Amino acid sequence: MYERFVAPHVEATRECVPVMEKTRTSSRSKHPEVVAAREKVVDARRSFDHERTMENREILKEAKQLLFNTYDKIKGEELMEKVQRMEAAQGEQRYGESWRVIN
Repeated sequence: MYERFVAPHVEATRECVPVMEKTRTSSRSKHPEVVAAREKVVDARRSFDHERTMENREILKEAKQLLFNTYDKIKGEELMEKVQRMEAAQGEQRYGESWRVIN
């Protein structure tokens, strides 16, 4: 009984409801600074895997920390840009734009 109710809805959904593509709001992982930091981590990982010394372990640890810090820096820059856009929209009394920036 339940199946007779669900099947038409599934079919109608497939026909009538458009499929929305997922969009990423940011591409932090493709930012040049992040790419460079990630390459350092990969190189440090190779060195550590090849020769497991305390020095290589420390280099790997520093490279990972640099990558995390780079992500944080990029995220901070994006947030500051959003704040500036929101403040500009508020100043021009474009409240809808402000809410779009927030969300």
